[in-house]
Amino acid sequence: MDKKTSQPGPAGVIIGRMASVQIRKLHLALAAGLLWMAGCAETGFEARKHERWLSYGGLPQEQRDFVERGWIATGMSSDAVYIAWGPPSGEQSGEGPEGQWRIWRYGTVGKKGAGRWIYREERRPDGRMILIRERPGKTATGPSSVEIRFLLDKVRGWQIRGGAG
Repeated sequence: MDKKTSQPGPAGVIIGRMASVQIRKLHLALAAGLLWMAGCAETGFEARKHERWLSYGGLPQEQRDFVERGWIATGMSSDAVYIAWGPPSGEQSGEGPEGQWRIWRYGTVGKKGAGRWIYREERRPDGRMILIRERPGKTATGPSSVEIRFLLDKVRGWQIRGGAG
């Protein structure tokens, strides 16, 4: 500072200009980063597939097809179920005579009809049963929760719960 005028001296002006340029560069870098993140943002299924890409890539083709459709079948891994449906709303696990077991619960929480899924089974032409989750329509109603049972990290079965409506 110049003691006579209370103005920054030549060194202070240069440092002030440098700081101003640095701040502008930082703002531009932050803005560019935010735009990049917004462009790359994935939601739902695509985000989960990206998050667990290694597991997804290792699935047999039939299971990848099921995951893409949101179907669950016996023998699928918990990673496949997670990619297809997301995290469970509840979980329980333990150890039994056959090994590690786990139960994932998916179901309705909140107001009737708000953010709900309905669950149903369907027999495929090859005779296998699959578990399907879908949004209820104006006329489509059904069970509102399901428990998926895993043994040694593979789907062993499921139990559909909840009433219609």
